[in-house]
Amino acid sequence: MKLLMKVFKLFKSLQRSMRIAKYNNTMVEMAESRSKELVRKATIPEKIVYNALLKSKYAPYLDFQVPVYITWRDSGKIKKFYIADFLIDKINVVIEVDGGYHKEVEQRKKDRQRDKELKELGLITVRITNQEVYSDPSCKFLLKRLEKFKL
Repeated sequence: MKLLMKVFKLFKSLQRSMRIAKYNNTMVEMAESRSKELVRKATIPEKIVYNALLKSKYAPYLDFQVPVYITWRDSGKIKKFYIADFLIDKINVVIEVDGGYHKEVEQRKKDRQRDKELKELGLITVRITNQEVYSDPSCKFLLKRLEKFKL
């Protein structure tokens, strides 16, 4: 009887793991699809920053419009995902290029929550505005900010 109970628990655990894996695969597919869409629809400031970062020492560690997954600690199930404009994984920095709507109160709340969740993953968010990018298309201001994070 004890053996039967162990087998049953193992079976239930396996079923749960399979459900989580299927759910996670669906979330990953959604995130990758959204990521590709955002690459195709990149804004001019995002393209300017991307080109500047490609010419910098951060280029080998740079990802553009990359999914970052937030998971439940106990199960590893993906809770949600964010698409980071840029991720420099070597220094654990996410760069967000903020358009005008990021000044709105509701969006600022969402941005703060997102930054908090990314920080819990060990990622630091550097936010820059479209206006900053247009004012300095070489993005020297951004590269200077990134200097405090050692490669």
